[in-house]
Amino acid sequence: MTDLLLFMFAVAAVLSAPGPTNALLCTSAGLVGVTRSLPLILAELGGYCIAISVMRLVGGPLIAAVPSFGLLLRVLLIGYLLLLSWRLWQTDPALIRTDIRFITLRQVFVTTLLNPKALIFAFAIFPSPDAGRSIIPYAVIFTLVALLASTGWITFGAIIGRLGSDGQARRLLPRLAAVVLSILACVIGASLIAARV
Repeated sequence: MTDLLLFMFAVAAVLSAPGPTNALLCTSAGLVGVTRSLPLILAELGGYCIAISVMRLVGGPLIAAVPSFGLLLRVLLIGYLLLLSWRLWQTDPALIRTDIRFITLRQVFVTTLLNPKALIFAFAIFPSPDAGRSIIPYAVIFTLVALLASTGWITFGAIIGRLGSDGQARRLLPRLAAVVLSILACVIGASLIAARV
C-alpha cells in the first residue's frame, strides 16, 4: 500500500480492532489507571517495530522457504495467550493495588511481538521493500496512529475500571481479559485448523 492516506486508515483500522495487546492495555488502565499504563505504549511500539522489521527483512523469504515457520509463530502466540490468560484468571482481585504495575512491559512487548497484526502490517499494509519507496513517512504515520489507538484503549480501560460500585468492574477486568485472550487464542487456532483442512 503506497498511498499515505490509505495507509493511515488501514493502520488505524487494524490497531483499533480488539486484539491481545489492546486487551492488556485496557486491563492495565482499568486496574492501575491511565498514568501508570502509558509506559506500556513504548513496549507495544517496540514489539511492533521489531516484529514488522524482522518479518519484512527475514520473515517473507523464510516463510516462502519454510512454510511451517508461519505456523510455528501462530502456535507460539496461542501458547503465550493461553498462559497469559491462565495467569490473569488466577489473579486474586484483593491483591490488585494501584501502586504497582499489574500488566508488565515485558508482557505487552512479547504479546505484541507475537501478535498476528504484525504479519498483516509487514506483508499487507506497509509497502513492499522492493517498491523503492522510503519507509520513513510510513513509519512516522504508523507510530502516530499507534500512539492514538493505544491511548484510546487505555482511556477505555480506565473508564471501565471506574464502573460499578466499590470498583466491581476493576476486580472483574483480569478475568474479562483472560476470557478475551482465550477467545483470541481459539480464533487463531481455528484459523490454523481451517487453513489445514
